[in-house]
Amino acid sequence: MPFEIVATRPAPDRTYTKVGRLIAGEDGQVHLFLDGKGEILTIPRTDILCTLQGLSIQGLVLSDTGKRLIVIDRDGREYQVLVSQVREMFRSWPKKKAAVFVDEERVNTPIS
Repeated sequence: MPFEIVATRPAPDRTYTKVGRLIAGEDGQVHLFLDGKGEILTIPRTDILCTLQGLSIQGLVLSDTGKRLIVIDRDGREYQVLVSQVREMFRSWPKKKAAVFVDEERVNTPIS
């Protein structure tokens, strides 16, 4: 007998576009670079580690599923990074990088 799972809540289609990189610095900081714009934000490594452990840090939010780290810049724009890539970046400090994405659905939604 086949086994079926039916989703109990509809999930909208989302498009994530890569817009930059999180790069580990020699100074213990994590630098957020956007393609074509350069560095826009510097985040202390300890702030990211605290956020991954569930602590509340201004400008950093862990998604409900815990799979995405959401970085909010000074202008309120949200950038998303996969937690698995951030953890790998910390394990291989400072050699690895993590991709930065934006959620296209949020970008196209007008702000009231």
